[in-house]
Amino acid sequence: MKNILKRILCGITTAAVMITSSAMILCVTASATKIFKTENDRAWHLEYWWQDFSTYSVDTKTTYGDSPYSIKIKNIDYNNTHIGRTFDVKPNTCYHFSAMVKYSGYKLSEDAYDASFSGAGIGVTAPWDMHCFSEFITENKWQRVSCDFITGKDQKTVGLSLYNSVESSECRGTAWFSDIKLEECEQINQWNVLAIAFTNISAPVKDDNGKQYTYKKTMSTSDVSNVKNWLGSFRSSVGGLSNGHIGIRNIDFVTCDTPVTELSSSSGGYRLDTKSGKGRDLIDKARNGKDYDYIIAILPLYDIKPWGDHDYTKYRQMSVCQFDYNTLKKFANKYKKFPEGMFMDAFVGSLKSASLAIDQKNGAVPSYSNTGYKIDPDYELKSWYADVLSGTLSGGKNLISSVLYVPSRDYVLVSDDMTPGENITVKGTLPTHISSLSVSKIKDKYYSGKEIKPSVTVKGAVKGTDYTATYKNCNAVGRGSVIIKGKGKYTGTVELTFNIKLKKTTAKKSGSVLNWAKVPGADGYVIYYSTGSKYKKLADIGASTSYDLTKLKSGSYTLAVRAYKETPYGGIYGDLSEGVNVKK
Repeated sequence: MKNILKRILCGITTAAVMITSSAMILCVTASATKIFKTENDRAWHLEYWWQDFSTYSVDTKTTYGDSPYSIKIKNIDYNNTHIGRTFDVKPNTCYHFSAMVKYSGYKLSEDAYDASFSGAGIGVTAPWDMHCFSEFITENKWQRVSCDFITGKDQKTVGLSLYNSVESSECRGTAWFSDIKLEECEQINQWNVLAIAFTNISAPVKDDNGKQYTYKKTMSTSDVSNVKNWLGSFRSSVGGLSNGHIGIRNIDFVTCDTPVTELSSSSGGYRLDTKSGKGRDLIDKARNGKDYDYIIAILPLYDIKPWGDHDYTKYRQMSVCQFDYNTLKKFANKYKKFPEGMFMDAFVGSLKSASLAIDQKNGAVPSYSNTGYKIDPDYELKSWYADVLSGTLSGGKNLISSVLYVPSRDYVLVSDDMTPGENITVKGTLPTHISSLSVSKIKDKYYSGKEIKPSVTVKGAVKGTDYTATYKNCNAVGRGSVIIKGKGKYTGTVELTFNIKLKKTTAKKSGSVLNWAKVPGADGYVIYYSTGSKYKKLADIGASTSYDLTKLKSGSYTLAVRAYKETPYGGIYGDLSEGVNVKK
């Protein structure tokens, strides 16, 4: 209570006043709160804190990787506080905000209501309707935290923050933030999935009478093989049943033979504790630093599994769907023509929950029984899953389309500028961020079959002394990048992107055949025809470089060809060739 009383007593002394102008915002709430300006909101600056409860500084000794410094927030007394910065963004665009964080001397206040947002974390603070947080870390080791968000149709800026606890989760201790990055990425409908088979359990549990014993179960090589086969069928079914509306790009299957020695009690049974402790550590090891859109855990829980066919738990702000192997096996034996049905049921269920969370009225998808579907003795609810995933559910209550899309993870750096603003203590001289210099832009290039390495100019800097230049995704059609990284008196990174296009092919008629030149990097070709001023699609030829003109109906045509490349983001098309006149 002393923490609450301290704040109440401080608040009695002076009335709260807010003065707002285009130049600055002054917040005065008694002697407990400092006055701060925000005209420098393009540098990391203080947003919210209590006087004498916390300190803010740049730390050049405790850093991550090659970062020259970290930002340090120390809560001397129990407090919740954050540092913020405004970034320019594009409308209707997906972003990934991340940082390496660590914590020392963590202690939760006895007055805190919720420990979930206590410690070191990051989040989106403005606009308010985009408010979201990463996982919060309380351990003294560097860990990456992140959160994804999509900007609005007219949005031009976003406010991002670094937290040492949030309100109602007050704590004491020191948080460090390093390698802070805002990145842009595409939204795609191809998901990356991690599936983990935990083959060995040896953990203490309690029986119905409350007596503790060690529960021991294992999965055999044959059991693991069954799981792999069911997952393979699940991957194929998602794309097939949805008619391409959503797909599983990849399933990384990992077998974890390390014994599970801790289980958490839940819903009348037990499950893997994915939120903390050894269970989270096992998933960390299986994940190996990669980001996934969906995580599946399979364990031999048998008679101690929680109620229901599957169970959702949280892992580092991600959802994990847990299954008991024996329950999966019983389902597969019952529905031999659709053994992946339990995986499908859980996946569709997660999409339904996400849809409802976005729009309580229009995003609610009714159950199969309320839409006239029945369980098939061979295929269970396969037809219902197909209609939900493809958006053709009877009654028109379908998923909000955005839940089918996930970040591509092919990130393009927007900013890693950690420059501190006023009220953050800096000792000595910090290196200048390389983005403060003028960097030349790169024009689009055409792919020739070899890696493209465009030259760049950084005004006022010398390559090799002040910066290095490396290349990313420059050996294929798509989007290439040049990474400018500061060195010496400069720090930070600038990523320049450019489009790598397909060349325009040349077509010509030879007898009754239309031929065209092969285009480097193309997956196939499309022929177009015109009988007037506009071209229309005639045929997708695939990888062939010729077309039989005898297939045309009688008449006069102008034919043109263009190459295309398939990517997870859709097709990339080259320009149309010059037209070829054909008469049949």
